[in-house]
Amino acid sequence: MSFADVEGIPKGVLSILDSPAYEAGIREGMQVVTIDGETVTGMSKLEFQEALRVSEGQEIVLGLQLDGEVTEYRVKAEKFLLKTAYY
Repeated sequence: MSFADVEGIPKGVLSILDSPAYEAGIREGMQVVTIDGETVTGMSKLEFQEALRVSEGQEIVLGLQLDGEVTEYRVKAEKFLLKTAYY
């Protein structure tokens, strides 16, 4: 999962197919509003990145907003195979 800072608001812009975030239901355009119950409002980019950093096997709870509704997603940090598409 990667993020972009759009007008000061972190958004999930890419959830890689078969990644733990994708398997948890995280999709493009979702706005991160909490990380483990803490609001991201006012966090610097570095603080935001640090809050997302967990070790393999640990779980993080993300509060994500889409269309005005906030839903919590539990994501367990684990390695996964990044698939390559050949054309």
